[in-house]
Amino acid sequence: TVRGILNATDYIVAPSKCSLIDTNGINDLIKIYFIGKRNNPKLELKKVFFVQVEERTRVFADALKEYTDFFNSNDLGLSPNILSKNYIRKDSNINNAMLENLDIITYKKSSPSSTDYRNIANELIKELE
Repeated sequence: TVRGILNATDYIVAPSKCSLIDTNGINDLIKIYFIGKRNNPKLELKKVFFVQVEERTRVFADALKEYTDFFNSNDLGLSPNILSKNYIRKDSNINNAMLENLDIITYKKSSPSSTDYRNIANELIKELE
């Protein structure tokens, strides 16, 4: 169950599709986080990152501003650094990798999304050191 997982982990790292509609999902995530924190005081909402990003779109710019404003002005005691500076660009290689039952890095490590996932992993590693 979700509660069992939240009791067994120290960190939550969550992807979010890059749209204003998905801000509702972030609100749900925050509610779940605070429920989990009651039973697991070590639990941290560590990082939220965008997936399926099309950098040149207004949707991306608007969603980035909305999420940045939310995390910078929240009164929930959450770090403003929760929103990752890195994101996963939209890449057809991800769908192709899924068809082959492979992760994107194994499927095509030179793809833009492979680089993006490595950047997010490196960002997390630096924060945890």
